Amino acid sequence: MAPQPQSGTPTPQQNPSPTEGSGLTGPQPHSGTPASQKDPSPTEDPQPYRELRTDGTPTPQWDPSPTEGSGLTGPSPTAGTQPHRGLRTDGPGPGPGPGPAPSAPNARPHSGDPPLPGLPARGREEGGEAVPRGMPGVVVRRRAAPCGTCGWRTTSPRGPAGGGGAGPDRAEPSRAEPGRVGRSRAKMNAVLAVKQYVAKMIEDSGPGMKVLLMDRETTGVVSMVYTQSEILQKEVYLFERIDSFNREPMKHLKAICFLRPTKENVEYLIQELRRPKYSIYFIYFSNVISKSDIKSLAEADEQEVVAEVQEFYGDYIAVNPHVFSLNLLGCCQGRNWDPAQLARTTQGLTALLLSLKKCPMIRYQLSSEPAKRLAECVKQVITKEYELFDFRRTEVPPLLLILDRSDDAITPLLNQWTYQAMVHELLGINNNRIDLSRVPGISKDLREVVLSAENDEFYANNMYLNFAEIGSNIKNLMEDFQKRKPKEQQKLESIADMKAFVENYPQFKKMSGTVSKHVTVVGELSRLVAERNLLEVSEVEQELACQNDHSSALQNVRRLLQNPKVTELDAARLVMLYALHYERHSSNSLPGLLTDLRNRGVSDKYRKLVSAVVEYGGKRVRGSDLFSPKDAVAITKQFLKGLKGVENVYTQHQPLLQETLDQLIKGKLKDSQFPYLGPNTLRDRPQDIIVFIIGGATYEEALAVYNLNRTNPGVRIVLGGTTIHNTKSFLEEVTAAGFRGRSTESSQAPPRPSSRR
Repeated sequence: MAPQPQSGTPTPQQNPSPTEGSGLTGPQPHSGTPASQKDPSPTEDPQPYRELRTDGTPTPQWDPSPTEGSGLTGPSPTAGTQPHRGLRTDGPGPGPGPGPAPSAPNARPHSGDPPLPGLPARGREEGGEAVPRGMPGVVVRRRAAPCGTCGWRTTSPRGPAGGGGAGPDRAEPSRAEPGRVGRSRAKMNAVLAVKQYVAKMIEDSGPGMKVLLMDRETTGVVSMVYTQSEILQKEVYLFERIDSFNREPMKHLKAICFLRPTKENVEYLIQELRRPKYSIYFIYFSNVISKSDIKSLAEADEQEVVAEVQEFYGDYIAVNPHVFSLNLLGCCQGRNWDPAQLARTTQGLTALLLSLKKCPMIRYQLSSEPAKRLAECVKQVITKEYELFDFRRTEVPPLLLILDRSDDAITPLLNQWTYQAMVHELLGINNNRIDLSRVPGISKDLREVVLSAENDEFYANNMYLNFAEIGSNIKNLMEDFQKRKPKEQQKLESIADMKAFVENYPQFKKMSGTVSKHVTVVGELSRLVAERNLLEVSEVEQELACQNDHSSALQNVRRLLQNPKVTELDAARLVMLYALHYERHSSNSLPGLLTDLRNRGVSDKYRKLVSAVVEYGGKRVRGSDLFSPKDAVAITKQFLKGLKGVENVYTQHQPLLQETLDQLIKGKLKDSQFPYLGPNTLRDRPQDIIVFIIGGATYEEALAVYNLNRTNPGVRIVLGGTTIHNTKSFLEEVTAAGFRGRSTESSQAPPRPSSRR
């Protein structure tokens, strides 16, 4: 839901107190004050960004306190800037040189550029040509952490980049200083990376009241890492969409624009600059923007309201510190990429790499043509934007592993029993928001709630625990709340009592909201488990996924298909799991099961999806064996799981990704199945791993990555996908890819292209 435009003069008093975990959009789910969040560390190494500037003569109102000898203005930014590339208004660099490009009358005053440790704050500029009206002396600057500047008509910090007089369309970026080998590694934390970007945007705009102007996608990006109350504390009092046409002019506000560099957004921004509604604009694009679009923006800025334009690479949804998503559904058509989705996925994945300061070696799943294609596209961007990816080198290079969802169609079809995964499977999570409007008897303030590990301690501590433990912890939470409640409701007989009440009330209110939220969510999960007979259904699902007893599996599936409590979706998913596991079994009984589905009234849509799922992720498609343990150790582990008792019956399954990453960490992942892109290979075991799944990841796989990070010191893994699936969204993915299937087993999936292996 987009932020609703607000009219009138925004002031702190006009904004109702936002609630814990509320994000930036929509109605507030419950009351409570969020826990204070520590701002991103200002001591982080500077990260790459690119700047485009306009030369001009500083004026007093724009240059109140320039940094001595640097030509910089404004408040000094923190050293902990995220990788970004900017387009800023700026004057000539220090030191001798040809001088700045000629300034037009009323040339824009310059804004500050964060200096780099031990390096000149800016390079010298080679002088110039006529430039578009509105942004005189447009100069592009690129800076890659931890050192170096380069650009269209600039020099590097160590001297001229060669050749003068190059126009904007003939840009030749100079090379940043080569990276140096270092022991320290940048944090592998997607949430922190995006949070630093947002903090930097707000900080760079300086003091004063601000409006945050976003598009549909960047609204989601920001709301995943900051609550509305946290943003309000930074003097951002209004949240607007760039595509909203009923915004009122508010010249007393500064505008912070955070937008994806799409043609639509550029056009919206051009219209905005021609008729500016705010006093000054700080523009941040979430990815690389073309020079032609910059020129168009420059020409539109006739009133000279743009203070700076930069690229901040927060072009993905940071779900958890180790999980990110692009919120893309239906990325492929058959076995080939949809071109627009490939471009968007490449942008999102390279933005993730930049924000984490990683220039990785790349491996991909050989059996997947889309994986190879994406690997090539990412490599092309790294090669083209080499100065942005010139990070401090580590002893062991980071690794990007690109996989395909079709190699494991089992995992997204299973019911889940850990808190986060279970909520997504049964209720659905959309940018941390849960829609509870269909819950019987739900109160108005709980129709939509937010589950964010950043702002909800109970959720952070329980998101990976199984459902039985959640129930026990909810009971403890309730008991703790009840113990505190009488103390808060006691009579206020003295000034000290009143003071204590005022000090403790926000925390009490927050706890009240947390209790109400989780009791409601867990209560609804319990109701659905009982109503849909999910314990029995899940036990058979686990048998289909992990065991090899065809006779028992077939008997149990048929028994559940006769149970009226089993829903249409659950009946279909049982048959899908059977079809995937026993696709080539000599006693395959899939036609009979499809008949059973038809006889119990399962829709034609779901019956067709059975064969569509086999076509999408069947044996002829997979590059790995999903159902047979590969060695004696795996067989022993599987046997021991069966001895641990009933508490593990519902969590026997381990996703294929866990085995793949385990082999990768041990240095045993076969090059013949997962080749490197290019001639170079890793001689050491990888330490920093980014794994990306085309077709979507799952929260069960996120749990596997969490456990691998926890049990392998020195190894850090970040998991991403085109989306985060539950069963319903996975079936939508299969349908969107063009796998329609048939309602009978007479159809056979077409052979996989022979160019694979």
